[in-house]
Amino acid sequence: MKTLERLVIEAIDYNTKEVARIKALLDVNPYSAILELEHDTIEECKKLFQAGESAVATRLLDSAQLRKKELMEIVEQQKDTTGLISRMVDLEHELYDLYIEKARIDRQNERKRNSTT
Repeated sequence: MKTLERLVIEAIDYNTKEVARIKALLDVNPYSAILELEHDTIEECKKLFQAGESAVATRLLDSAQLRKKELMEIVEQQKDTTGLISRMVDLEHELYDLYIEKARIDRQNERKRNSTT
């Protein structure tokens, strides 16, 4: 594979993954996830403490706290929603241009193969 073709393919791969990452980030509603997490954790911990399983309940609380921290990081990242959407649009425009360049390279390679046969 030629260098330009490899660079185009790598750029397409990177941009595609970055667009998917931004879409996934924007699809998450961290606030409702936090409320659900807290509700479920409280209910489960009540049962565990009543059953005398305080060590298990403590581990569950620790795990829930880590997940809540992850969700709060998503909240921070989502604060710049306009910037994320703008970045995604820019990446999609780049992808369009990259696919056109890839098609041009493919046609050029096809012409070379046909002229040598």
